[in-house]
Order: sequence, then structure tokens, then C-alpha cells
Amino acid sequence: MGAVFAALFGFLIYVFSVLHKDQWLMIANENSILEQATALLFALVGVGMVFIFIKTKLKMHFIFFALMFLASMREMDWHRAWTTDSILKLKFYVSDMTPVYEKIIGFIVIIFLLYALTQLIKRAVPWFRKLLHCDQTAWAIGFGLGFLILGKIIDSMARLLPFLAQFHKDHREFLMLVEESFELTGAIFFVAVVLLIFKSSQRLPQARQQSIHPDHHA
Repeated sequence: MGAVFAALFGFLIYVFSVLHKDQWLMIANENSILEQATALLFALVGVGMVFIFIKTKLKMHFIFFALMFLASMREMDWHRAWTTDSILKLKFYVSDMTPVYEKIIGFIVIIFLLYALTQLIKRAVPWFRKLLHCDQTAWAIGFGLGFLILGKIIDSMARLLPFLAQFHKDHREFLMLVEESFELTGAIFFVAVVLLIFKSSQRLPQARQQSIHPDHHA
């Protein structure tokens, strides 16, 4: 995990000290290389979790792969590319201009997100205990969520923290770069999560075999 932090801060230091502002925008704008890389990583994590879910049949693994695919689509702006407006906005559901079938699709996505949120909240205490026991998967999830949340805060800084609106305006280019870099870093941590879950799922059959035939492993 230390390598991820080193790569992130090394990249930001290089960009800030070597590249020009117009180059910052080239790699941090909508549909830029950073955003496309983030979307691709989320999709790859989703694919990996599909195979793990097929093997484990665990509910949280299903929720995980669905959230990763939704995160990938969100990163590519599919939440508004194929609909009248963003399905994450209230006006999408109350507007008479929105077709009924779009509202139904939006409601299904929102209901799933709320369900996923309740499942994550139910597991918050066990996850925190795993953090205290230095569980690698728990820490990777924490860092992944943390960087995604930080990226969202930076993106919404002017709205969430009005007293920083001028700062956000004056440093818009670099903050865009930091935001996209944080989101990419979050996606990288989720790649680590799926690899750790896969490794753990590989050990489960061996543990079961040992419990069924303990004499064979004496």
C-alpha cells in the first residue's frame, strides 16, 4: 500500500513542478486519461468480483461487484448520458419532462444503492474491528473509500464549503487534477481489495478440506 501513496504523491509533485496548467487540464478534464483509467479499473474490479461471487455466492460480493460497475458507469457519466438528466438528482424524478421508464430505472438504481448502504452500515463495526487487527482487506477498503470521498469533497468544495469557493476558483486546474488522481487512487485500492478477496477465497476450500480430513494434513 505504501507504493500506491508514493506513486500518488510523486505524480502530483511531478505535475505541479514540471507541467503547465494547460497540461494539467489535458489529463484531468472530463473523459481525460485519468478519468478513463479510473472507469476501466472499476470495471475490471467488477469483473473480478463477478467470478469471485460465482464461487462464493456471498451477498456482499454481489453488492461489491454491482457497486463497482455502477462506479465505472458513473465515472463515464452514464448516469446522465442515456437519460434526460442525472438519475442522482431529485429534479430527474419530479420533472414532467422525464419519461416514466427512465424514472423506473432510476428508482431501481436508487433502491439498490440504499440497500447496499444499509448492508455496509450493518458491517461497519466488524470492519472497524478488522482495521484494529490490521486486516489488509479492511485497510484497502478504507483507503479506497477514503480517497473517493476526498475526491468528491474536492469536486464539491465550492458548494460544501462556501468560504473556500474563491480558493477553489483560483486553483481550479490543480484541484481538478488532485480530484481525478484521488479517484484513480481509490480505484487502485479496490483492485487490491479484489486481489485480497480472491486470495482469501482460494484458502477457503483448503481450510474446509482440512476440517473434513484432518488426518491427511497431520
